[in-house]
Amino acid sequence: MRKMILSFSYEWYAQLKSGEKIYEHRKRFCKEPVEAYIYIGLPYRQLVAVVELGKPENIEDWLEKYDYDESAVERIKDYLTRNKVAMPIFSFQEIEPIDMRKMEKDISGFRVPISYMFLDDKPELLKYIDLRTKYKNKRIEHDFTHISSKDICIC
Repeated sequence: MRKMILSFSYEWYAQLKSGEKIYEHRKRFCKEPVEAYIYIGLPYRQLVAVVELGKPENIEDWLEKYDYDESAVERIKDYLTRNKVAMPIFSFQEIEPIDMRKMEKDISGFRVPISYMFLDDKPELLKYIDLRTKYKNKRIEHDFTHISSKDICIC
């Protein structure tokens, strides 16, 4: 599974951490499952968690899949104004924060990504992160075998 740093809005982090957020929505994303280190920007500028994301689903396809639920269709249409794909969040694991300001000083040429950055071709960066990753709290896992219209486009 490929690894990446994924920039994430602090406004949604509490819902990710609580397990309420089960899909990550984006305008575009890679087409394969990934393990992502979650980066929270200003004022924190830290890696704070690791998530496993599944293959992206086209949000537009949900219009037909959940057409029986008027409320879901409205939520889907709203999400489509900002996003095109949704990745299932299979797991979430909080980590001790890793300071990105220090990482930028320690690794020549590194800059935090605006959206995401793959780590597979950056062995020095991946090793730096792996050596500092210390898991904390309980790992949250999501099962997507019984997703209903009430579970989509809610956060």
